[in-house]
Amino acid sequence: MSVGICRICGERKPLTFEHIPPRATGNDHTVKVYTAYREHGDGGLNADAITRSMFGDGDLDDLKYRQSQRGMGVETICRDCNSYLGVNYVQPFVGLFDDVRQSATNVLAEIGGRKGQAVGLDLRGFPPLAFFKQVVSNFCATADGMLDCKDFLLDRENTDFPERYRLHMFIVPDLGAYKLMTGWMAYLFKGGGACCLACVEYPPFGFVLYDRGRSSSLPDRAGDITELSRCPWGYRPEGMTLCLPVVDAGDRQPYLWGRYPDAV
Repeated sequence: MSVGICRICGERKPLTFEHIPPRATGNDHTVKVYTAYREHGDGGLNADAITRSMFGDGDLDDLKYRQSQRGMGVETICRDCNSYLGVNYVQPFVGLFDDVRQSATNVLAEIGGRKGQAVGLDLRGFPPLAFFKQVVSNFCATADGMLDCKDFLLDRENTDFPERYRLHMFIVPDLGAYKLMTGWMAYLFKGGGACCLACVEYPPFGFVLYDRGRSSSLPDRAGDITELSRCPWGYRPEGMTLCLPVVDAGDRQPYLWGRYPDAV
């Protein structure tokens, strides 16, 4: 167990392993965790490997990796924060994850990742705020510099999600796709400026978090679920549907996700 700065509370403590997605989703077996660093040579970043791993352009055979016996995750959160997240947010997330994954085989097979498709998720009786906070905690664990989310996450009734962020959610049609955790990235525009974002993907869900404070402009995309952060704790809507865009099977670039908002 390593000691470091917890990415939730900001205190220096022993760090525990945070499963992403939660272990209860089935994330409890041996996995290969790839990095974007060269195995040989100067050990620097391998831009070609990054492109292939994110955009599905080729295989990952020559990428450096380590085996994790515990599933996919990171060791960046202290035991106290990990426990609080687990008690309050994990079960609602796992419930929706399982429901969508079980139905996704048939639904997404029909859609086939075609452009212009979306899936409606019925959230009747479902606690939106707990789900939203679980997703945000995943980003805090994988993308550094989000200590401004501390109060939002460690007080389950807090609905003051920092205005700095915008969170988008997508359906991933390829259930066999790699899990993806990027940390912060900058998408550079040809005319100047940039969009700062981070991505977490674990089929059938994909999420992109935009940092308004470090972006000159943000894309106009479907799938914005930021308003779920304003729902009161314990609120279970009698009728609420999320219309989520399906990520095109050939489009692995997170900045472009959500371009096709037409519902089915």
